[in-house]
Parts: sequence; C-alpha cells; structure tokens
Amino acid sequence: MIEKVRARPKTKKGALKWGIRHYAKISAGYTPSPRPIVRDKAKTSRRANIKYQCSECKKMHFKQHPVRQKKLEQV
Repeated sequence: MIEKVRARPKTKKGALKWGIRHYAKISAGYTPSPRPIVRDKAKTSRRANIKYQCSECKKMHFKQHPVRQKKLEQV
C-alpha cells in the first residue's frame, strides 16, 4: 500500500463564532486590546497538518498531531 502525502490547507476562521464576535465587541472603539499583545514569536517553525491518501482505496487519513515544518520536507 503506497500513500500520497500532502499538507492540509489551513481553514478560514468562522466569522460567526462566539469568541470572534465577543473579541470584536470588546475591541471596538477606543479600548485597549483585551488580550496581551505578543511582541516576539517563541516558535520559529509552523505546524503542518498532514493528509495521507491510500493509493488502493483512495481514502483520506489525517494525522492527529501535526508535525513541525522544519522536520517535514514537502516534495
């Protein structure tokens, strides 16, 4: 069984989620940001979600825990 491996694209955040509406309501106007502003990024690499596709049955499998892109080499 040979599998095709490719990175899963990042999904767009839903604009109607409660947390996003709540954040927009709080940050509207002249109030400061309700969450701390991150000045420097601790992690240098991003995590990549990986998709596996079976060549026989064409079924897609997703890896549960994403890997850092430094370790992942996409061809």
